[in-house]
Amino acid sequence: MGKYRNQIQFEDAEREQLYAKIAIMGASGSGKTVSALKLAYGLTGGDWSKVYMGDTENKRSLAYRGTTHTGLEIGRFKHVPLAAPYDTEKFMDLIDVAYENGAEVLIIDSMSHQWEGLGGVLDENEEQGSDFWAWKGPKKKHHALKDHIQQVPMHIITTMRTKQEYAVIPGGGKNGKNGIQKLGMKPVQENAFDYEFLLAFHIDEDNIADVKKDNTGLFRGEEFKIEVDHGAKLRTWLVEGKEVKSISQEKQEEEDARQVLIEK
Repeated sequence: MGKYRNQIQFEDAEREQLYAKIAIMGASGSGKTVSALKLAYGLTGGDWSKVYMGDTENKRSLAYRGTTHTGLEIGRFKHVPLAAPYDTEKFMDLIDVAYENGAEVLIIDSMSHQWEGLGGVLDENEEQGSDFWAWKGPKKKHHALKDHIQQVPMHIITTMRTKQEYAVIPGGGKNGKNGIQKLGMKPVQENAFDYEFLLAFHIDEDNIADVKKDNTGLFRGEEFKIEVDHGAKLRTWLVEGKEVKSISQEKQEEEDARQVLIEK
């Protein structure tokens, strides 16, 4: 007792620059990479040289360079391919190197490889015996990565693949046999990993983002295609510390203005 007392010093609370930690989840082909690039570009204030990409998808993100999406041409962002083994420490080093090289936003595309890929957490656990004690080493490194993502002073956007989750319902099928129930789309990562983030989006097959978690209040309860403007709005709230109207507030003001015109 008393070991950490000298480290605990209370001060008046002041607003500081915050850094966005964002999860974008979706099935293959849902537009996670392009959405991450648009969001990152807005977060930098429009500077592709400050957008860094760690690519586990066989350099797939390079295919977007120079292409145009909803009026935005994907510029010359920084890129590094990540190949197996997808050791957790490799992702820690990716974050450190990006930060040391001046990245404002790092996109990790995709974080699912760190969990399920060759050399990832599940693979390492299996190699060590797959029992309860075998989790100790892989989980310790995994928790260290989560802490590192939160603490580094840099915006980080992670993408994660999703897959359909099923549950077996004893006696829930025909003739008293076991039944299968769909539980919805689940990210390929540790359970509740997405709740570690400031913002979490799920993107459907039509590229529409459903806001699953929003600690900023800017996008809560909304569905939309992720665009540069969303990153710019987030930058204003995070970096400049200015009050920003939420999407809901903006929509309401637009509707109020429309009603005034109708009445006139």
